[in-house]
Amino acid sequence: MRTLFLLSVLAASGALAQPGSWGGYVSGWVSDAPRGNTVVLDRTIRTPRLTRPQREYLALQQLAAQQAFFAQQNYVQLVQVSARQEALAAQQLAQQQEFAAEQRRLAREQDLAAQEQLLAQQQQLAVQQQLLAQAQQQAAAEELARTQEREAKLKQLELAHQQELEREANRLALARAEADSKPKEKADSRLEGKTGPDIHRWVDDDGVVHYSTKPKR
Repeated sequence: MRTLFLLSVLAASGALAQPGSWGGYVSGWVSDAPRGNTVVLDRTIRTPRLTRPQREYLALQQLAAQQAFFAQQNYVQLVQVSARQEALAAQQLAQQQEFAAEQRRLAREQDLAAQEQLLAQQQQLAVQQQLLAQAQQQAAAEELARTQEREAKLKQLELAHQQELEREANRLALARAEADSKPKEKADSRLEGKTGPDIHRWVDDDGVVHYSTKPKR
């Protein structure tokens, strides 16, 4: 548009430089160029005298050209400002996207670290539980062994006690048989009314009851 207005101004200036008369806004500037083969020998450049309408028209053309130039400058500035704003917005968007990507990367790393830590804790807990189970099994086996040992000792004590009772009963039976086989003798006043030897009963330190014809030593 600026070029179009400049061409219009130049054309108007060239037309005004030629001799002629102003025919109004419809006809414009009418040149008084020589007709036929008339040769103009006077080449002196003369500044034409402009009428008031011509000066007004030329002023309007110059004003329009200036307005077009300023409008174009404003448009160029607006385009440049818009381009700078778009570039700044694109840069800010890229920075925001980069920041968001960095945040996501950090979050993923933190999640992976937390998962690894949790896995390590679970593995450590599993090892501790396994060790505890082994210790419990060993303690149960030891307790079972001690229980079996105590039961075996009790059985041995019961067997020994039973054998001792049987031996004592055998001794008593033997003593009674010997006493019954001897002839009856006349007892003194202290032994009157007794038919056999005295039976003594006593308990040892292990709680075993003993029966014997002899007193405890």
